[in-house]
Amino acid sequence: MFSVLFSKELRGAELFKDGKSDYTIILFPTASESERTAAEELRQYIQKINGADIPIKTNYLQNNKHCIYIGFHPFIAKVIGASKPDNDDDGFTYKTIDDNLYIYGGAARGTMYGVFTFMEKEFGVKWYTKSCTIIPKIKKYALRKITHSEHP
Repeated sequence: MFSVLFSKELRGAELFKDGKSDYTIILFPTASESERTAAEELRQYIQKINGADIPIKTNYLQNNKHCIYIGFHPFIAKVIGASKPDNDDDGFTYKTIDDNLYIYGGAARGTMYGVFTFMEKEFGVKWYTKSCTIIPKIKKYALRKITHSEHP
């Protein structure tokens, strides 16, 4: 069984505009290899979509504004109000709280599935085959209030 929860509301924080962004991708020091790959994929695709090069940092205590948090960590558990998914859970959630974006799921694959689903649904990226990917060019993306969960 496959379930999806999805809602969007208009917001205003610009994730990127005209090749620039003041966001940071936060990758927790305890991140799995899959989560590290997911963070790098997100960074690279945003660069291809808009030209903005969003840095990946592991110091999650330094800045709490305009962040994209990748993976689950006790630090964000308090903000999100969710419990830690099992490492092998393929389910994921991506959501905004204030001007931050949280993408998390099982450390083995769930978080990565969340990142790819976010890019597909929010940016319109389409992966058809290994050699055929559609990457739209987007001048500006305003981060809206989003809550999206999938649990295969």
